[in-house]
Amino acid sequence: MFKFVVEKQSTRLIAALSRDLLVEFLPFLQELADSLVCLLESDAERDPEVLEQIFTTWFYIMMYLQKYLIEDIVHILKKTA
Repeated sequence: MFKFVVEKQSTRLIAALSRDLLVEFLPFLQELADSLVCLLESDAERDPEVLEQIFTTWFYIMMYLQKYLIEDIVHILKKTA
């Protein structure tokens, strides 16, 4: 697989990627969630723009994938917990 490296500039691209890949993006959701949390813990305290980008990215990913996420909500919640 590949490792998510989330930086300030890449969050919008990741949201667009989730829109394009849809269900094929789901296997990477846990890695992405971990990366966003790591970014949140490291930079968001000092930079409100980073905080906004993190939550905006997560919102768009959830919006694009909601149809696929609700099919197996228990599994998704376990992966992102």
